[in-house]
Amino acid sequence: MKKLLTLLLTIFSISAYATPDLIISSYYLPTTVLTAGSSMTISVGVKNIGTSASEEVDVKVFLSTDNSYSEEDIRLFWQETEGIGVNESDGEIANITIPVNTPAGSYHLVFYADHEGFVSELDESNNTDFREITVEPGLPDFSATDLFGPASAIVGNTINIGCTVTNSGTANNVSFKVTYYLSKKTYLDGTETVLGYDFSTGDDGEYGQFMLPAITDGNYYILYEVDSDQDVTESNESNNIAYQAIQIFNRPDLEITSLNLNQHIFSTTPVVDFTLNVLNSGTLPSTTVNLQGYLSTDSNIGFGDIQFYSSTLSGLNVGQQTTITDQITLNPITEGDYYVIFAVDQNNSLIEISELNNQKALFTTIYQPYPDFAISNLSVPTSIKPGDGGNISFRVSNNGEISGSTDYAVYLSGSSSIPAGVSPIATGSISTLSVGQSRIINKTINIPLGATTGDDRKLIVLINTSKAHETNSSNNKTSADIGIGEIDLKVEIIQFKILGASSDFTSSVTENESVNYKVKFSNAGTLTGKNIYVTTLMSLNGDIRYATTVKEGYITLIPGEFVTWDEIFVPSGYTQNYYGTKYFHAIGNIGNPSIAESDKTNNEVIRTITVNSSSRFSEPKEEVKIASYFSNPVKGNKLHLYLKERANIQILTLDGVVLVSKSLYVGKHEIGLALPSGVYLLKIDGSESNYHKLIVE
Repeated sequence: MKKLLTLLLTIFSISAYATPDLIISSYYLPTTVLTAGSSMTISVGVKNIGTSASEEVDVKVFLSTDNSYSEEDIRLFWQETEGIGVNESDGEIANITIPVNTPAGSYHLVFYADHEGFVSELDESNNTDFREITVEPGLPDFSATDLFGPASAIVGNTINIGCTVTNSGTANNVSFKVTYYLSKKTYLDGTETVLGYDFSTGDDGEYGQFMLPAITDGNYYILYEVDSDQDVTESNESNNIAYQAIQIFNRPDLEITSLNLNQHIFSTTPVVDFTLNVLNSGTLPSTTVNLQGYLSTDSNIGFGDIQFYSSTLSGLNVGQQTTITDQITLNPITEGDYYVIFAVDQNNSLIEISELNNQKALFTTIYQPYPDFAISNLSVPTSIKPGDGGNISFRVSNNGEISGSTDYAVYLSGSSSIPAGVSPIATGSISTLSVGQSRIINKTINIPLGATTGDDRKLIVLINTSKAHETNSSNNKTSADIGIGEIDLKVEIIQFKILGASSDFTSSVTENESVNYKVKFSNAGTLTGKNIYVTTLMSLNGDIRYATTVKEGYITLIPGEFVTWDEIFVPSGYTQNYYGTKYFHAIGNIGNPSIAESDKTNNEVIRTITVNSSSRFSEPKEEVKIASYFSNPVKGNKLHLYLKERANIQILTLDGVVLVSKSLYVGKHEIGLALPSGVYLLKIDGSESNYHKLIVE
């Protein structure tokens, strides 16, 4: 009983610890040197050296940079084996491919049994083995396949040819040139003609349109050469040229290069002069062919077109051109738009390079003759106010082909277009004008009282308002700018004071005393006043005919705007004697010429002043807030100044002309004056601005 128990325990112990143990028992590589992108077939053996059979086992092959497996390794093969018995083996045939982008260098193939770890083994550390290999750079292998092109072609024509570029190598595609040749041979020997080239990146389609050069008739080959500049090193350089046969023919090619004729064809006088040129642009002389002319409602010869011309054209040598000039007569037909078409070899008796250039069409119009009235040289007043009249003039010419009469209408508008529904402000008729005749039309117009005013109005004259038929109606209208309304100039004296005084107005001044006046010119009208003459004057008795001009000029005022003159002058210097009652005038828009204005009562303002006598100035010193100066009168041409602050100093004539200008700092200054004896103005401009009388002796 005791022996039996011991035997059972031994059997149980052995069964409890029976476990498989998988190893890589063998492998075979036909070579250990491979190129990137290449493939090879290997074998891998797996053996169970454990104490029990295993279940299914996964076998994998990895590409590794070292002799051990890591998660970064690249899997090249994976296969599951059947279960393996104790001390039994199983072999796998594996087809592995080295990735195309693998850099050249040393690597290891790692063989791994039970990579997923599904089988519990006695020893989990003996499941791998490795073999060192060398990876060399991969090479592409380009070739031209799927060639396409015509079986025959005519010299001078364009042909479409192409191919598919295939990469059978083990390296990625790169850019290279594909060149197309025309040759008598199926290989390159220097006698071939280059048709053109393209660039390819491999595994794509290449095609092009190329003109066949001038060559003799015969059988040729189109050669397709990939990598024609030999920029790419390939695994096979012998398959870069492919070819296909093509038959080449020479032909004439007649072309109507130009056509000229009378553009205006009258039904009543159906005679047309034409000139055309025919060129043989082919590669063979032409034979005699027909030349025909047609009248068509479109640009193509078709059923129902009227043939009006037929002739023969002698043969032309290669490159020869001939000119045909003739006259044709058309039967009377309906007015309208037509095409005059000439065709060479219309019956296709000649086989040509191109049959598409044998015709030339020219658009023309067949019509009855009509007059053509044109308007020009419109002259209108600068401005007219509503309710007033004015004279306009314009020229009407007949540029047509027969005499005729017409009419006209005059409109007011805010643009160069006639507003819809607006009635003319004047109309008239124009008697018969012969061909080439012109006439000046003078017309008095009246502006309606309710007309819109403004500077931007247009006076439009339209002729042929009845819309009688003309050769050209685009020259029937013209327009000109006209101002509707008038200006209303208002002149105001808003200041007339002794220089430096606090009051804005004074009625008396002392001899040689300066006055600062301000005159405002404003426009209360509806039109812009352009180049309005304005002036200020001094007179003895109020009569401007005997006045002396103080200032004059021209101003432009749009409605509602104003211009202000701010001037300094010495009243006693503008009259025939210094003393007594004088008159200051501010005037605008008077004299000749002047701008039309209904009411000119506010165009002139007069201010009466009294000029008083005074003794000579002999003050040794004058003081102001920011400076003092002496002597006055100035003697010896030297003016002495003491400045309490930095200031700009000017010496001016009584009418404001600057003679001396200086910028001086604080302190004492001596200014040399090379001035004639007389009365001047001294202007000291600092934190305040002051004018002072200065006498030079």
